[in-house]
Amino acid sequence: MGFIEDYLETYDSAESPTSFFYWSAIAAISAVLRKNVYINKRIYKLYPNLYIMFVAKSGLRKGYPVKQCQKLVEQTEVVKVISGRNSIQSILQELSRQWTIESGKVMKDAQALIVNDELDSLLINDPQAQTILTALYDSFYHKNWTNTLKKDGREVLKDLCITLLTATNPTHLDNFLDSTSISGGFLGRTIIVYEDRKSKINALIEENDAIEVNLKPLLDKLIETSKIVGQFTFTPPAVKYYKEWYKEFYEKLQSNEIDDITGTAERAGDTALKLAMVLSVNNSPSLIIDRPHIEKSIDLFYKSARDSKLVTEGKGKSSESDKVKTVLGYLLARPDYSAYRKQILASRYGDISATELASAIDTLEQAGLVEVAHDKEEGPFYKLPDRYVEKLKGKVFQWK
Repeated sequence: MGFIEDYLETYDSAESPTSFFYWSAIAAISAVLRKNVYINKRIYKLYPNLYIMFVAKSGLRKGYPVKQCQKLVEQTEVVKVISGRNSIQSILQELSRQWTIESGKVMKDAQALIVNDELDSLLINDPQAQTILTALYDSFYHKNWTNTLKKDGREVLKDLCITLLTATNPTHLDNFLDSTSISGGFLGRTIIVYEDRKSKINALIEENDAIEVNLKPLLDKLIETSKIVGQFTFTPPAVKYYKEWYKEFYEKLQSNEIDDITGTAERAGDTALKLAMVLSVNNSPSLIIDRPHIEKSIDLFYKSARDSKLVTEGKGKSSESDKVKTVLGYLLARPDYSAYRKQILASRYGDISATELASAIDTLEQAGLVEVAHDKEEGPFYKLPDRYVEKLKGKVFQWK
């Protein structure tokens, strides 16, 4: 098993949403990889740094996965870890200065994990914070980055590469978000992970619950991951799948079939590739991206896009019946009443995630309202049986 799978197994008894552990494991890998690995996109090198934000109401234990990621990355001693109550100016100072840690190792570069389990305390009110974080994200634009905002000196951030992991509740997020963060690029660069319930109810007071978690196996794997260096290559199936998805997705975006004011959709291609890099090294140090890595990374992107839309529009999760209606509405609007899974996800970007689509299809298949097939090249394929089409057309399905 890879680091992510071991991480999930280690914290299986915790009440925090499983997705928070999954994404905190991704953040840990992203942070320790730094600029050691990349995808060559000819006009720039794409690195695997990510911004990730957990959103959940108070009491859902969202802070625990964040702290565990912080603890592990700190112990690798390969990258700066900036945590606690900080202003954006103090963060810039830490990124620019040389660190000497207890082991004697010296860190000169501005490669860091910025981490805190509460967004409000991570970024003390500063109107420039989101703008600066937006600029810091794009490490492929900057080898070095100069801070000229301070009056008492010039700070140079060398070999910049930042991963961000934080958490907040919907109320604090509403206070944090403004027109700049929503449409100015910060939110479009941030993977939002939203949950509304714990993964389980577990009191954790049995005798064996007092035993501390053994982090050494996880730490050993993370240290080995941090040593991986080089350029990623793609298998032919991965190239074919990504190029076809990319063309279809961005054609819909250009024709305004995808409604997105955050800029998340514009960055879909690079976000998916960043995630594919993390998923690849989680499985193997070979630096090869295969089709399953691309498929999974696109699914993760769609889920995040859905969550981002939920929190920015201030809406709760819609019901299972709404998802079923979404799928039926789409299929009924098609000339042949059929579609590939990836077509539905691309067309209903921000409205339905891969997990929600799978659940809706399962419901429809069990009811006999959808026939499911699988194409080796294109993936899952769904079709409305002819005998039901006219009956379903008599129903009301909202579709645009």
